[in-house]
Amino acid sequence: MNKKNVLIADLLVGYVKLHNIHFNVVGNGFKEAHEYFEHLYDDVHDFYDEVAERVRMDGDIPVASVKKYLELTTIKDAEDKEHSIEEAYKIALDLYKSFKNSVHELRKEADEKGDYAWVGLMEDIADNLDKEIWMMESFLK
Repeated sequence: MNKKNVLIADLLVGYVKLHNIHFNVVGNGFKEAHEYFEHLYDDVHDFYDEVAERVRMDGDIPVASVKKYLELTTIKDAEDKEHSIEEAYKIALDLYKSFKNSVHELRKEADEKGDYAWVGLMEDIADNLDKEIWMMESFLK
């Protein structure tokens, strides 16, 4: 299993999952939550693009088909239903923690191989994930 392609698949499936909660979040504070989840899926799209482009720069082919994404992803889909704001934040938080685990694994492997381009990319993504995890955890207190 190529962990880089699994991360690509997870990011794309996560991107769709964030759209689900963005579209279907309800409750007092809707506007702020709706806009926040849009911010999250925009960031995840950027991560997805950066990881896939880094794979290409390494001379490999990134996974880029829905069929393969569904075969590779470790992300559990969200139901197509209304989500309370608290539920939506919990879904996003779990998703971001999953991303963080994958990013840390890839960063460790890259460091062991001396692949500093991947180390740098994974550190940049991890910094963003850490900030958003902190924000979501603070919201849920």
